[in-house]
Amino acid sequence: MAEQITGRDQAVDQAIERAMDAVAREAWADAYAALRELGHDRMSPDDFAALADAAWWTSRVEESIAARTKAYSGYVAAGAARRAGFSAWMCFYEFQLAGRTAAAAGWLRRARQHLSGEPECVEQCYLAWVEAEEAQRRGAFDEAMSCARRMAGIARRCGSPDLLAMSTQAQASVLLAKGRIAGGLALLDDAMCSAMAGELSSFSTGWIYCLGLQQCMASADLERAAEWTDAAMAWCASMPEGRTRAHTASHDPRTVRRMGCSAHARDSRHGRFRR
Repeated sequence: MAEQITGRDQAVDQAIERAMDAVAREAWADAYAALRELGHDRMSPDDFAALADAAWWTSRVEESIAARTKAYSGYVAAGAARRAGFSAWMCFYEFQLAGRTAAAAGWLRRARQHLSGEPECVEQCYLAWVEAEEAQRRGAFDEAMSCARRMAGIARRCGSPDLLAMSTQAQASVLLAKGRIAGGLALLDDAMCSAMAGELSSFSTGWIYCLGLQQCMASADLERAAEWTDAAMAWCASMPEGRTRAHTASHDPRTVRRMGCSAHARDSRHGRFRR
């Protein structure tokens, strides 16, 4: 009996190892298949978070949300406030994209509850980002810029080039909304250069390109949009896997935003925020 249990545990460990290797390679179909082999009773919160990413990348959005909520519950039970907070934020964003505003509001509240009392951490960048967007929508541009700069400060001190670039995008968005076109486009170009230079994760690179192109078009700067579109398409063509989603992301800001969040989730699980 002991030998059977040991053998079973080894098989589970090997399946998890295969899945995590696929996640590291961004081989999402393989990761999804490997994680689906496991029973839910054998999966850790990290495994559920990885399944959520893999399910989304393979166009199983509802399954992604279900796995993310299980990851959240596991992190709460383990007392992992930062990971619980980020999982709650991810649930907020998933529901927001789906147009389910009541659920989104509830998950955002939970994210704030978990993260607001923590010492400064990179996950708090996401709260500052939401606050910047909310203030911008209200026309409170000074408040929005303050939130975007707070996001930048946290990202810089926590050593996250991905979120630092996103904070630059957020500041550009505020300036453009305020009518300060030259200053906004200058910041936009700076963020785009981070993507072009390979300083960011593949997810955040797509995110930056997408939002940057959207802002160029909104500013009616077609020449700038064409130039950055060429750079974005060159990056898409270099993607070894998920190329279709990369191309889609260049035209759909909702898709590429989710890409950036997946990158953070993966890197936080493995303790490797890019520096």
